Amino acid sequence: DGKYRCITYFELWDLIRQFAFALRQMNVQRNTKVALFAENGPLWLISDFAILSLGAITVPVHPSLTGNQVRLILQNTGAEMAIVQNREMAERVKNWPDQVKRVILMEGAIPDHPLVTSFNEAMDLGKAGPIVDLWGWQTLNREDLATIVHTSGTTDAPKGVMLSHGNILANVENLRHFVP
Repeated sequence: DGKYRCITYFELWDLIRQFAFALRQMNVQRNTKVALFAENGPLWLISDFAILSLGAITVPVHPSLTGNQVRLILQNTGAEMAIVQNREMAERVKNWPDQVKRVILMEGAIPDHPLVTSFNEAMDLGKAGPIVDLWGWQTLNREDLATIVHTSGTTDAPKGVMLSHGNILANVENLRHFVP
């Protein structure tokens, strides 16, 4: 709502869990690729951690890309779902690739489209779902794929780089030298 709002780590983890359970009910599972086409913000963070916690793979898509560039990334990665910031961004991708089975809209009015669900509806689905003790992240290994990051595509078509959980953990582990 345009205001700073503080949440605890417990509250954040609960939101991540709820969204992860919603994604699981929408058939997101280990190695499912989920595009995240949005600006940075709390819902981006919640979405990313929810995807990763299921052992699924985040495909971040820069919010300034054209519809054709987004479509190319979705096709090349085989993304089966897209979490999109708003209606304008969703409409930028005129024809969603056939493998995309669902689009979750973070904010704004939902177009009358069979693929589209609101973030709030997804969260309600996650709250209503059963709590599961082992839901993906406990079985992840350093070698497991975490994300496919793409170049900007300013001079040519965007190219993907696959990063494992170990790649990301190495960055965090290297900070221990500087931050006890």
